[in-house]
Amino acid sequence: MENYKHRHEQFVADLSGGQVSEIYVISLVVPAAFVAGHLVSRGLDARRQAIVDFICVWAVPLAALTVYTNRVWLLMALILLPALLYRNPHPIPATDRRSRAKHVGSDLVASYLGHRPYLTAYRAALLVNTAIAILAVDFPIFPRRFAKVETWGTSIMDLGVGSFVFSMGIVSARPTLCYAVEGRYPPFWKSFWEALKNSAKVLALGIARLISVKVLGYQEHVSEYGVHWNFFITLGLLPAFMALLQPFARVSKIPMLVLGLAVAFGYEIVLKNTGLLEWVLGAPRANILSTNKEGITSFWGFLAIFMIGQSVGYYVLPSILGKTSSPFYPQTREQIKQPTENPTKRIFYYLTATALLCHGLFVVLRIATEPSRRLANLPYIIWVTSFSTGFLAIFVILADLLHYEALPSQVAVNRRGQSTFLLANVLTGLINMSVNTIDQPREIALLILVAYTATIFVITRYLF
Repeated sequence: MENYKHRHEQFVADLSGGQVSEIYVISLVVPAAFVAGHLVSRGLDARRQAIVDFICVWAVPLAALTVYTNRVWLLMALILLPALLYRNPHPIPATDRRSRAKHVGSDLVASYLGHRPYLTAYRAALLVNTAIAILAVDFPIFPRRFAKVETWGTSIMDLGVGSFVFSMGIVSARPTLCYAVEGRYPPFWKSFWEALKNSAKVLALGIARLISVKVLGYQEHVSEYGVHWNFFITLGLLPAFMALLQPFARVSKIPMLVLGLAVAFGYEIVLKNTGLLEWVLGAPRANILSTNKEGITSFWGFLAIFMIGQSVGYYVLPSILGKTSSPFYPQTREQIKQPTENPTKRIFYYLTATALLCHGLFVVLRIATEPSRRLANLPYIIWVTSFSTGFLAIFVILADLLHYEALPSQVAVNRRGQSTFLLANVLTGLINMSVNTIDQPREIALLILVAYTATIFVITRYLF
């Protein structure tokens, strides 16, 4: 057993990643499947629609990350061409977007933060791909270049971690937007207490994962976050830190985007000029700090990603954009009383401009330093921002401008994101303790992965 644990740890260690261009091409499979699912599922009965739903939301991304990794364009053609030829003539069930927003609530705030289809599809896509990758990485059928890199480089899983934090940042903008429109903010102690309660839930999951890993002798990749730290702990600390930063941003009038970039650049300066980089990569694990040096250090990079994500949330969450409103600040009640005619188009322009500017900066930064998920350094932060805003812009076109509806399992995953993520982690642990994953042939591995994704699909869509 000890020998297998060591082999498994080596299986996911010392990896160098792959090309950014390949990561982007594989990512395009998700919106392609989204389009296909929308075109085919119209007018189908519930059973057939569920089959299309599973294939397009779960099976196609799984295929892109395993058996079709070297034939991604072929996979997209196999998805889109039949869907375009079929084009079910039945109309989409009538739902007027404006009436849907009113249905959420009659007051201004409820209508202001009404249903945003592109966010549903975008967040569901991130969660589904994360759920697939955390188990698939333990099988040889998952290419090693897609797994998390040891220190320097780019991979799909590295990008997924940062994108997950970025999407959390977007959603975290909701309370601030509500307070700005209502024209009143709660006392600091009250908002901080709410943040602590949210943090406690996720931190409890992090502690539970730590205990179970140690007690059960589960394989660990120590250089990922450290001996005791894990991703749940990083996620759990973010709301509490943001609760401390929000009052400062409001009083100082400094945009959250600027504060996020200040944290990112400041962290990079400290990393490069104080010996922190050498400490993280080379210091022995002698005490509680050094045993968790990766998690403690990278937290500041993930905090910057979260802050930038929240600043993006200020203009992608509202269903109304005022003509005089700025994308850098939450809107006021007076601003949204004079709305722009086409807010979705304006959101698309903001996202596209951000993605292009950040990608250009990423290319420049990469000349001097490679991105590192282990450190969450500046090139990594900018890369995650570029991808996340560009990926979201694609769904803005599809979901809002072309009126493509999210499939039922995407809606379910988006609504129950934390539960879905926890379920995927629990199932991954159970499978790894029951199956020798690293020695499985392709056929058996694919069978297990299909059963795993089908289980999550059924539970999230029908049971949660």
